[in-house]
Amino acid sequence: MASFTVTNLLDFGTGSLRQAILDANGLGGADEILFDSGLSGGTINLTGGELLITDDLSISGLGADFLSVDAGGFSRVFNIGGTDSIDVLFEGLTITGGNSNNNGGGILNNFNSALSITNSIISGNQTAFDGGGIANLGTLTVIDSLVSGNSAGDDAAGLVNFSSGTLMVIDSTLSGNSAVDVGGGIGNNGELTVINSSISENSARLGGGIQNFLGTATIIDSTLSHNSSRVGGGIFNEPDPTSILTVTNSTISGNTAETNGGGIFNGGGSILNVSNSTITDNTADSDGNGSGNSGGIFNLSSAEIEDTIIAGNFDTTNNAGSGSIVPDVSGEFTSNGYNLIGNVDGGTGFNATGDQVGTSTNLLDPLLGSLQDNGGRTLTHALLSGSPALDAGDPNFTPPPEFDQRGIGFDRIVDGNNDTIAIVDIGAFEVQQQSTSVPEPSSMLGLFALVIVASGSILKRKLQHKL
Repeated sequence: MASFTVTNLLDFGTGSLRQAILDANGLGGADEILFDSGLSGGTINLTGGELLITDDLSISGLGADFLSVDAGGFSRVFNIGGTDSIDVLFEGLTITGGNSNNNGGGILNNFNSALSITNSIISGNQTAFDGGGIANLGTLTVIDSLVSGNSAGDDAAGLVNFSSGTLMVIDSTLSGNSAVDVGGGIGNNGELTVINSSISENSARLGGGIQNFLGTATIIDSTLSHNSSRVGGGIFNEPDPTSILTVTNSTISGNTAETNGGGIFNGGGSILNVSNSTITDNTADSDGNGSGNSGGIFNLSSAEIEDTIIAGNFDTTNNAGSGSIVPDVSGEFTSNGYNLIGNVDGGTGFNATGDQVGTSTNLLDPLLGSLQDNGGRTLTHALLSGSPALDAGDPNFTPPPEFDQRGIGFDRIVDGNNDTIAIVDIGAFEVQQQSTSVPEPSSMLGLFALVIVASGSILKRKLQHKL
């Protein structure tokens, strides 16, 4: 394995990043590129177009806050792919200023390439087509990284995963990305897995957070919050039998749709499975014209729900609107039991064992705290004292998942009400002991609210890349 050290911030010549990549491409086998510590705080401004990587390579930067590669809006930053299958690792870099008239504003990862990105920032890139931050046709793994402020003239401002692609997002944040058409944060047409990550404040016409089109999308231990779109504020699952969406141990909160599905829109023919999750504070019909329904889940197809809270969502309208008010669920559902539905008007199927349902005239309040840091990497809604979700899940539930959304240190089955019987709570949050419940603040005395969160360590999942 050859090792090259970048010693200056120039775009050409000896000691430059471009020359190091050219030299590495010319050698067979895996190579690495390092950076002189004297470059800390610097930016490599590209003037000669994108950087092409065609062989196995590891680029280890000085830290995302200390070294940037900036295309200045004149080209894509990185293009990855050779004639043979290659493995590439980026670590400790900021990749910014990319601009492409084709897919992948910041990075294009081609069919035969496996790219891992760790501890990096992908920000401020744009494309006229798909994948403002990264376009993936191969295998892409994003770990402990930030994808933010990217834009797409068509689909998927943050990340786009094409039908040939496999995309994993782990311990990462996608925020503030904006697409003209679909998939503000992620557009998926292949195989997508999101674990222990946050997708927030992204926007698109369809699927502000995630758009799943003829792909398989699995969301685990993650939070989608404050994303916005015309349809499917949090997630838009395209109407096709091959569009399969699974949400487990996750929170969908504060998302908005101008029409249907503030939290999730599940199109006709597609497949949706939701378990041990919390869907709350989402809004449908955000433009108030009465044409939209279901702040929680709008379903036109197959949707199986279990051990999940869908409550406290909104369906806004104005006096001129003629639409009905359906805040939480709309459509036909299959309940596998032990769900808590705040207002079931507009939805059917929630009559299985353990289901608790309210109506427009008798709302069921799940007694949730605000979306905040309750431990773990992602924001969650804690259960307040007296919540009907406490110890109200399936008494026969057995792991997995072993932990609630917050991960290690927050067991999934706990005797939260101290009645000597440990039963899983409904939703993404598990009360660890009686003192971890958050007392509901009094309107008279509500100056203080004590929140005691069970201590625990967070095991950071890492991918090891071997050259």
